Amino acid sequence: MRYHRFTDRNTHGFTLTELAVVLALFGIAAMLAWPRMNGILADLYLRQTANQLVRDIRFVQQQAMNNPSGGWKILFVTSQVINGQHTNVQKWSIYRFENGMSQTQNTRQLPAGFSYFGLTLNNKEIRFTELGVPTSAGYVGIRNSLGHTLYVIVALVTGKVRIDTEPPE
Repeated sequence: MRYHRFTDRNTHGFTLTELAVVLALFGIAAMLAWPRMNGILADLYLRQTANQLVRDIRFVQQQAMNNPSGGWKILFVTSQVINGQHTNVQKWSIYRFENGMSQTQNTRQLPAGFSYFGLTLNNKEIRFTELGVPTSAGYVGIRNSLGHTLYVIVALVTGKVRIDTEPPE
């Protein structure tokens, strides 16, 4: 005896209404997740910027130890005069000194919406001796557009550079 399956040829696929409902649900889920994703991306970008500053500080420290005849420093710039107007500039520059001459080795601009927060270094700069010891200690706070802050901290005696979410006491 043969069994016969009865199939309806119109049951394959989805109706336009079903597709519209699924797309609407995906749209609502994406709308709800988007602000959280923006916050996560802004925090990752903040961490990346702080890590780049740490790499640059360690580079200057290493150069100061390798080239004791010259000098190296990082200078933090928060404002600049352009065409007679003070402008808000958030960047740091690496300088090399040799035979009384100063040369800019590299300059990095903070990303849009980022700013320095709690810059406690003397003269807004970091210098190292030929032993790798900083001439002054302190920290640089970097704040993103959401108000989140990371602190790049330079220890005085050891010259250790680290990132923290809280400023040192």
